[in-house]
Amino acid sequence: MAEQAVSDAVSGRLGDTEKYVRKALAGSVVGFLTGASGLMMQGASLGKVLSLGFGEGFLGSTAEQGLLNEDGEINWALAIGDGMFSAVMAGLIWKSSIKSQTTNNNEAAGVHPGKLAAESDDISYESIMRALRKSDTPEGYAVASLLKRGKIELRIEYAHPRGYGGLYKFKTNYITIYTSVCSTPLNAAGYTAHETRHFLQKLTTAKYAKIHEFEAFVWQRAVDRYFPLKKDVEIWNLLNTHKAYKNLKMY
Repeated sequence: MAEQAVSDAVSGRLGDTEKYVRKALAGSVVGFLTGASGLMMQGASLGKVLSLGFGEGFLGSTAEQGLLNEDGEINWALAIGDGMFSAVMAGLIWKSSIKSQTTNNNEAAGVHPGKLAAESDDISYESIMRALRKSDTPEGYAVASLLKRGKIELRIEYAHPRGYGGLYKFKTNYITIYTSVCSTPLNAAGYTAHETRHFLQKLTTAKYAKIHEFEAFVWQRAVDRYFPLKKDVEIWNLLNTHKAYKNLKMY
């Protein structure tokens, strides 16, 4: 619901700096593996692919837990399990790609349709993932990792009756982005980051407060460099005056 409020604003980050830095560093690690592993896997052996897949899943899980757990505690068994799952998926993809190369080795080379979709101006899963990674921010990398590992289910629809640009359904992992409001893949990536932050907050109707929206706007701003509210105080002004947020409790 963020876009309707921002569009009404003409024109703040009051969180714990230490916690935010910790989360940012975790996101950076995820981002490195998410962005680099695809390139490193090209032409790699099955063993290397499995190793890279495990590393991405393992570190992605620890970063995600760092974002979810305020005390920073890591469930290592869960992280190892995520690493093994990621390794299996990477191996299946590797096997499929080898089979595809064998089948098409006598055909002219062409651009992969996924690459075309990612580089298109159309809003799609691929173009949003590319925009998240190109933002080169901890938030963008963390969201891309959650999407890639299936922790979040991203749905892309045309419009919401109330004119929202994005929506997170409480107590689920469903995030919906509406193309009638999101004008570019970067814009859509920003809304995806906003709603992903709500997912990480484990929101309920009773828990929902202004501070949650503030944190979500900060993530949106980090990913979308064209986000209009450049200063924390501008975000707080929006939250305290706009009809969608002004009656929410502060914490």
